[in-house]
Amino acid sequence: MFDLPETWGVPVAVRADFRNDGVWEQLKADIVSPTEEGFVAGVEFARAAGPDGVFRGF
Repeated sequence: MFDLPETWGVPVAVRADFRNDGVWEQLKADIVSPTEEGFVAGVEFARAAGPDGVFRGF
């Protein structure tokens, strides 16, 4: 288990499945794309800790 970084109340999308980088990149693009109504999500993107236990965020 790992601790997420402080995000100051911003939702975090955590990547936990590393089988397909393209799917993750498309998901991130979809999340931050404005809706038809003009809503844009404020979100941080992160991934689970690596084998060394160090949190990896991006």
